[in-house]
Amino acid sequence: MGGNGECTDKLECENAMKHMEFTSSERTIESYGLLDLYSYSAFLKALDTPRIYDAFAAFLRSEYSTEHLEFWSRCKRYRTMNREMIKAVSTLRNLHLKDGSCEEINVSQRAKSEGQENATQTMQELEESQDIFGDLQREVEMLLWRDPYPRFLKHHLAYNASKSLEWDPTRKASSFKGLGDCFCLTDPSYYPSHTKN
Repeated sequence: MGGNGECTDKLECENAMKHMEFTSSERTIESYGLLDLYSYSAFLKALDTPRIYDAFAAFLRSEYSTEHLEFWSRCKRYRTMNREMIKAVSTLRNLHLKDGSCEEINVSQRAKSEGQENATQTMQELEESQDIFGDLQREVEMLLWRDPYPRFLKHHLAYNASKSLEWDPTRKASSFKGLGDCFCLTDPSYYPSHTKN
């Protein structure tokens, strides 16, 4: 192509057009209704799925490198506890300390006013401290996604594939299961108790 992006000969133009047609017709794995296991969204889903999280944690323990996942989990727990504390303080203030509230406590007006001020101040401090580890958690999250998570997937898929291809000569029926289940990150025979009949 020329310096201004124009084709200089016919063959070059034809090749460029073919390349454009190919790239424009490419589809992502998500467009087929499938989940790209290596994608960032799949990684976040894995962290929020207890059985996959536990398998990932076990894999990291086998590599003696659990510190990042433990830090990420504690940051998540801190945020959850922080929100719970804000909610608890808000409930105390609104239900028991505000004048005319449905469960107003019978104490002096001065004590009640001090309690309301303390509750308001505490809620502000909790809200300000809610994201103190946010940047660190996001950085650790990216480290987990880019480094150990792909290794975990490869290990998991290879292990499940080898288990699926096993043949047990002692069984009368064929023990070959096929490769379908090896792409599951959780046990395909597992059903949560609330879905059982």
